[in-house]
Amino acid sequence: MRVSGVLTALNRLEEPSVRWVVTASRRPGLAACCRWVNRLGNGWLYLFAVVAALSTERGAALRVVVTAGAAVGLAFLPYYCIKPRLARLRPCDQWPMLGSGVPPLDRFSCPSGHCMTVVAVGIPFAWNHSPIIPLIVAIAAVMAWARIALGHHYPSDILLGAGIGLAMGAWVSAVCL
Repeated sequence: MRVSGVLTALNRLEEPSVRWVVTASRRPGLAACCRWVNRLGNGWLYLFAVVAALSTERGAALRVVVTAGAAVGLAFLPYYCIKPRLARLRPCDQWPMLGSGVPPLDRFSCPSGHCMTVVAVGIPFAWNHSPIIPLIVAIAAVMAWARIALGHHYPSDILLGAGIGLAMGAWVSAVCL
């Protein structure tokens, strides 16, 4: 089966869960939370992480911040190769009733760049300071939920993005930290 056939089958398999999350998240408070998390994932979250890290332990934190930046930079190499080749339409484009009114940053859904980035940044922070692992997992889970709730991603997009972030974050952390 070709990639397009696999993606079509995945779309059919994942569509009910995406519909459920989108519908359940349309309540005003949850919808506002999704939009807020999405905006944080567009870059603000990482600025807050850098400021928080540098305000605690300057020497070690700078190395972690640089490592996280390198992990994200390296993660975007396969991301930019994979995304246009898969050319998977977003759920909100496949089924317009799943649209949230929040425009996506680009055309295709797979892999999730937001989830990839949050994991790629989170791994070096967790590597350096293991007590924050539950916080990093919670942030990644909320980001994944928000991306699906906005109709921008399927669960498999989230998993592939997080997998790329995990691989690059762990590899760069092992080399640099």
